[in-house]
Amino acid sequence: MKNLSQVYNLSFSDFVGHKDAKLSLILNAIDPFCGGVIIIGDKGCGKSTLVRAFKGIIPNNIPFVELPLNITEDSLIGGIDIEETLRTGKKIFRKGIIGRADKGIIYVEDINLISEDILSMLFEAQSRGINIVQREGIELFEQSRFIVIATMNPEEGELSWHFLDRFGLGVYMRSIKDKALRKEIIKKAISYNSSKRDDEIIKQSIEKAKIFKERIAVSEKIKSYMEELLLKDGIISHRADVALFYASRAYAAYIGDTEVKKDHVDRVYPLVIMHRKRKAEKQMSEDSGQQERNEEKKQNDHEERDKKKAK
Repeated sequence: MKNLSQVYNLSFSDFVGHKDAKLSLILNAIDPFCGGVIIIGDKGCGKSTLVRAFKGIIPNNIPFVELPLNITEDSLIGGIDIEETLRTGKKIFRKGIIGRADKGIIYVEDINLISEDILSMLFEAQSRGINIVQREGIELFEQSRFIVIATMNPEEGELSWHFLDRFGLGVYMRSIKDKALRKEIIKKAISYNSSKRDDEIIKQSIEKAKIFKERIAVSEKIKSYMEELLLKDGIISHRADVALFYASRAYAAYIGDTEVKKDHVDRVYPLVIMHRKRKAEKQMSEDSGQQERNEEKKQNDHEERDKKKAK
């Protein structure tokens, strides 16, 4: 079944609303160290349409590989090409999705419906930066540097914290209810005049930011501010530290500033903590409960000692 972006030639610029989701994708296009994006939302809110439209603002030489729902281990990491092997009489290796996505993007739709074994292999290869293939007498090590962009509908199942934390940025997309915006969506959908020119402007801004980002100054004061924000919200994942640093720097570069300021950090901070906050709140609640129990035990111990002294 065709996606809306294919049917109506919808461009990234045509996509109405959802500024956070669009920004999170742009930041990753500027700097892959932002750590990828997970977009969470109900069915029909446009998650997949936006991601596929995003292909229009990245260079053609950057791989964009989709991971199907029924992916096999061989299709993911690579394996023997049976037809070519039989034809040539020699073992011929066929690259998997991980190998084909080197220096690019792997898109996973409905990531919460993918088996945990497959996701573990995917993220392990990403962490190593190397895809290890050991199949039918073949042992191969190939470079695998890529980011993962994923979508999911939470009504169809949860994704474990272990996998959620692998994403640098996260966004929750809700269906638009504003009448004016909904009219704009319909207008864009039925129009054949997509905003390719606006996409080109975004592409140029991204390319400039990619070059400029290394010159952006990040003071110790700003780094401390980042840590204060994360600790205040109970975010203890080091991946969050890394994502906040690179996303803030990429955002500063994108809007043309020469140094990272508090405003930049504040703008991207919600993207870093959205998918981590529930875990942090749960942990803070557990820590608070444990502290109360410790205090209660300490008080009981004091009372017992006081009783013994009185005797």
